[in-house]
Amino acid sequence: MKIYIIGAGAGGRSASGWIRHLDKQAQIDIFSTQNEIGYAPCEPPFVLKGVASWDDIFYPGKFFEERNIAVHLNTEVTDIPRKEKRIVAGGQSYPYDKVILSTGAIASIPLISGLDGKNEFTVSTNIADGRALDKIIPSYTSATVIGAGAIGVEMTLALMARGYHRVYLLDMLENILPASLDKDMAGKIEEVMQQKGVELILSANIISIKSESERKRVILPDRELDVDLVFLTTGARPNVELARKAGIEIGETGGV
Repeated sequence: MKIYIIGAGAGGRSASGWIRHLDKQAQIDIFSTQNEIGYAPCEPPFVLKGVASWDDIFYPGKFFEERNIAVHLNTEVTDIPRKEKRIVAGGQSYPYDKVILSTGAIASIPLISGLDGKNEFTVSTNIADGRALDKIIPSYTSATVIGAGAIGVEMTLALMARGYHRVYLLDMLENILPASLDKDMAGKIEEVMQQKGVELILSANIISIKSESERKRVILPDRELDVDLVFLTTGARPNVELARKAGIEIGETGGV
């Protein structure tokens, strides 16, 4: 039995372990576009904050080796000819018996006028992106974080811990962590963040973002925020392009 798992995130890793537990003989291969496997995106802000190292957030190195699971890093699966029961990965063809799609999600970028990719970052599931941020962050001292969910809050606190003298945290809703907390509970956390020097701008209406020299200007109806960096932590959407290409039905919410 040849079982291929596309995606080495939490779902793909968990699936590989359970399949091996149930079938000691199956050939199990995991395909990932990344060059290393780790716990992300929740953990990188803790590394960026300085309370953990990159080595701390890697998936146990011997996990796959001990279970005889082959891992194909830097290998993108570009097609799944389902009638032929094969996948195309890294330019090569692999015949399969079963395929598990675990391609996760990709950052959801809001439709804000003026976004141009300059000094704008997302916190993705790719540890390589986190490593890049770790090199960029020390060169600056101010930022706007757009999106006050869990990742946005952690990213804001990480920047403060790294010595940033000005960090704005914006959200279109009226409190931080809106998916988890009611306004009264969120208020207690907001007080702590404000004591740490974070400026919260809630119920925010972002008109546009401009690049000026090497800085960013976030334009609101009543003020403008001049900062070095902008972080977009505005959630994620299902990564279904491969599934769509393979003819798999996509649901009303955009997932498989």
